[in-house]
Amino acid sequence: MNPMQTQANAPRKKTSHHRWLVLLICLLSFGLSQQRLRAQDAWLMVLDMQDFQLKDQSLNASIDSIIPHINRLIAAFGAERVIYVRATGKSLNISLKGIRTDTLPAKPFYSRLEVVNNNCFNKVEGDAFTVPELRQFLENRQVTDIVLVGILADKCIYHTALGGSSRGYHLTLVPEATVGSTTRKQTKAFEAMKAKGLMFKPLHEIIH
Repeated sequence: MNPMQTQANAPRKKTSHHRWLVLLICLLSFGLSQQRLRAQDAWLMVLDMQDFQLKDQSLNASIDSIIPHINRLIAAFGAERVIYVRATGKSLNISLKGIRTDTLPAKPFYSRLEVVNNNCFNKVEGDAFTVPELRQFLENRQVTDIVLVGILADKCIYHTALGGSSRGYHLTLVPEATVGSTTRKQTKAFEAMKAKGLMFKPLHEIIH
């Protein structure tokens, strides 16, 4: 082989490798920008943050500890992109006039929780996505990405996360802003949700 040809080809290989490297960086940057754009379009759903006057002081303390984190998220998302969901129930009333099912009033929010709008929906089932008005609200605003926080990880958070995922929503959970009935049940619920493909992100990755 002619040495002159070898020397002439060497810069071309280097240039070729450089081009591939630049292309790879561009693709990675595009992917990251898409993720940031998606996060910017997400909505925050605050679930069941109501003062149920629980007797379990340990659980009360755990719930109290996540309120500042939830408030930080509410401030970061802004009033227009926050949804509150409250748990309620039904009572069966029997009288001479017949049988009537009434919806019980929802417990008030924790006093330290920031409530920044009237985007509030009441649910009877564990899964918040069973509420038709909530689904219509999300559809009207073309919401697809939701960050879910609140209580309890092993109950309504779990059922809402799976219910939303089954309906095509992309849900992200924030461990620092979610509490379970117990630490053990919370860990098991997190593992079960991860196994079903749900995404978890720490607080600092949601709030830049």
